[in-house]
Amino acid sequence: MIKFSDHKGLSILFRLMFYGSIISITLVTGYSYYQKYQYPKLTSIDEINGIITNLSVYQSVVKFQINHSEKYMIVDSRNYAYNPYTLQKILHEGDYMEKNINNDTIHVKRRENSWIFVIGKELNKELRTDL
Repeated sequence: MIKFSDHKGLSILFRLMFYGSIISITLVTGYSYYQKYQYPKLTSIDEINGIITNLSVYQSVVKFQINHSEKYMIVDSRNYAYNPYTLQKILHEGDYMEKNINNDTIHVKRRENSWIFVIGKELNKELRTDL
């Protein structure tokens, strides 16, 4: 154990903590940048027509791949007319997703079911029941 009177030991400990913090911040920032590069945010100028072939959900973030090629990320889209109301809980691999160019509306279809969401928006807030 290092005592407060051990100046050399404290100096080494503080240097290790400092450099460890720098390395940790660099790794976290680099990984975050890499994820944003791999999965750019879906915007209104993008066009999507295809099957979701890969899907990853974490909290309010959905990362997905269309037809084994295009990769996108959507953050927090909700429609309170549905139960569940969040896009991340509705989407499954194999669903068909459609979004026209210069439009922020997303159409999701699975067999006879279909859902509508808007990128990053909450629809039908007046129907919210979980307050």
